[in-house]
Amino acid sequence: MVIGGMDQDGRPMVPVVVQGAGGQERKFLCLLWTGFAGDLLLPEADVAALGLPQTGSRTVRFADGSRIEAAIHPAKVLLAGEARDVEALAWHGEPRLGMALMEGYRLSMRFVKGGTINVERL
Repeated sequence: MVIGGMDQDGRPMVPVVVQGAGGQERKFLCLLWTGFAGDLLLPEADVAALGLPQTGSRTVRFADGSRIEAAIHPAKVLLAGEARDVEALAWHGEPRLGMALMEGYRLSMRFVKGGTINVERL
């Protein structure tokens, strides 16, 4: 199933729908980031707009060695036609999808502008 594609800068982008605390849904175009082992990073303002409750915070370390302190927000995500419960972490940057959200899938990408990103359930 095609779930995303490469943008004009050659970055892998995947659409994800996040369900808010009141049932509202918001679509995000997320960078598929292999440098993040968690589920999902969302901008702080969007997490607040969705009314996602905070259950804690933690230090997140990225593959490049950088670290951030991020608030943890349980969320329901729709990805490739499936609903999943995830940890959305609030941060200062653009939406990013981490590798934990790809667990149970085979992922293939065509690394050309306009190339597709495919997932297949294992």
